[in-house]
Amino acid sequence: MRAIITFSVLVMWLVAPSLYAQGDFSRETPRFYFGIDLQTNSTNFSQYETDYSDALGATIPLTINDSFSNDGEVSGLGLKFGFHFTNFFAAEIQYVKVQEVELDTGQKFNIDLMTSAFLRFDLPFRSVVPYVIAGGTYMNWRYEDPTGAGLIKIRETSFGPAFGGGVEIYGGEYTAFNINWTRYMFNPDGLNHDAISFGIVHWFEFPSLYRRF
Repeated sequence: MRAIITFSVLVMWLVAPSLYAQGDFSRETPRFYFGIDLQTNSTNFSQYETDYSDALGATIPLTINDSFSNDGEVSGLGLKFGFHFTNFFAAEIQYVKVQEVELDTGQKFNIDLMTSAFLRFDLPFRSVVPYVIAGGTYMNWRYEDPTGAGLIKIRETSFGPAFGGGVEIYGGEYTAFNINWTRYMFNPDGLNHDAISFGIVHWFEFPSLYRRF
């Protein structure tokens, strides 16, 4: 949590002086944008049913009931790229890398790959832009559980809907501080993933970097 607070204070220190000095922010044309986020993540398994193969090759059913949380510490890095079709509507893609989490009881959870595609709706106020997102996500993940009979290893691919919302606080014509929450519902009754993100968004006119407004 200290890392998130430090990062947030630093970014706000960079953008805050010009929040009220840039006049009336209003989009005139569509713009490309990219962002970099630091994340704190939490994954919850609740009666998640799957199968695994033991050392003899037999398929054995397994129910996972573990929750993996980084307790507010920075545990992931997110990258996103998007395009605004109108002042209110955009589409974006995201890539997220999350660190492995290990419980005191020895279970491990690791996300090898998580990519998402979202539609985004904005409310373009002066220098603060709240928004909501909705879309779908692909996740490739690994789970390990040491038992008296050996180490259980699960590797699966999950697809599911995702939704969330956030706010961008602009400190200039092309750079904003971003706060976002997203829920990934890979299995609504058995596997959910939550992420809180803090980062920077920069707008540009393709193919060269350019101011947003």
